Amino acid sequence: PASFTRVLFGTVPSDIETLAVAVDTALKTYTHFIVYTMSSLVEQTTPRGHVIFDADASVSDIIFVDKDLDPVDMGGMMTWSTPHQYERVEVYHMYFAFDVVGGSRSPLGPPVATGINKIVFNEVPMRDHPRALLYSHITIYTKSILVEQTTPTAIFVNDSVSVISNVSFDDYDLDATDLGGTLEWVEPDDLSQVTHYVVYMALGSNRSVFASGVPASLHGHIVEPDTKFGDNTHFLVYTASSFVEQTTPAAHDFLDAAASVSQVSFDGQDLDLDDLGGIVSWLPPSSLTRVESYCVYLATSLHGESRSRVGSPLLAGTNQVLLPANTPRGDFVYFLVYAKSALVEQTTPAHLDFYDEASLVR
Repeated sequence: PASFTRVLFGTVPSDIETLAVAVDTALKTYTHFIVYTMSSLVEQTTPRGHVIFDADASVSDIIFVDKDLDPVDMGGMMTWSTPHQYERVEVYHMYFAFDVVGGSRSPLGPPVATGINKIVFNEVPMRDHPRALLYSHITIYTKSILVEQTTPTAIFVNDSVSVISNVSFDDYDLDATDLGGTLEWVEPDDLSQVTHYVVYMALGSNRSVFASGVPASLHGHIVEPDTKFGDNTHFLVYTASSFVEQTTPAAHDFLDAAASVSQVSFDGQDLDLDDLGGIVSWLPPSSLTRVESYCVYLATSLHGESRSRVGSPLLAGTNQVLLPANTPRGDFVYFLVYAKSALVEQTTPAHLDFYDEASLVR
């Protein structure tokens, strides 16, 4: 008969029919268990043999792309291929780790039942794990009814961080409680997972959506004139992936650039009953930062109905305009003075209701 190499593995009393094989027993090059009976005199010559089946059950082809755009947070779908020999796999265990062999590992969620080969991580806060910044891998271990495997399958994980910076907004709507202009920001260094931006108006922790789908190709959003901001005090800008909106936004406090003239007056000098003529004057706004010009109108209401402009627009710094003599009064009863920025003329003007200075010769 062919020779073979054997090594004593264990002995058991004759009334015992099992022998425990310790976890992680090295198989080396052995292929069989052989069992001999033994008397008080001698070991039998012809044993019973059993071919050893080494159950190798590791997952493969792990795929994971972090789509949580906050630093030290992770989120997205992870998939893997089921082991070829999966019959003895009960569950999968997942861990954050320092390296491919699971160094300094920390559990990542509950066990996953066999038969499942994907899992969604919803904003996993790596910062909650000890030494989070040192984690570079996710490892997956298979576990049988007896024990978890010693050598995992691992994937290197790149923490996707996409945060905007340098948010700015200059208000060019000169009406109180209205905004108008362009909200701008510097795009993240990494746009690979950014699909769009979401903009909110906020007061403290209370927020409301202002723009929900700003394309990732843009680095700003137009705030249309006459935008009401209510009690809100700032903009919040979030990056968003196909999976989730980031948790921590960039914030920018906005300043309402209200700029209306005051104390509008009229020095009427046309003495005809149905005509107007004279000087319309006013005091400028306290700040001229956004004011480029003024427009003066005659109107039939405070809302500018049937308005007719007096002269040409006046550059900021000019605080009066001449209404030519013999200007027909018609149905006009108000002077309206609007401030205008580089973007838009204000909606709500300063006003004066006037009375014709007429002198009748008796």
